[in-house]
Amino acid sequence: MDKLESALAERAVDGRIPCKVALATANEHNVSPKVVGEALDRMDIRIVNCQLGCFE
Repeated sequence: MDKLESALAERAVDGRIPCKVALATANEHNVSPKVVGEALDRMDIRIVNCQLGCFE
């Protein structure tokens, strides 16, 4: 597991991570939100509380 995936796993609760936290993690690791989304898909972690209303 790479550093990004480790950070996401630490921040997820019950297989879910808030959108705001996912975006902050992307910024902290200097990657695009798309890269974070792809990592979350691989890890089977769902995005919740989407700021755009896309993932509920």
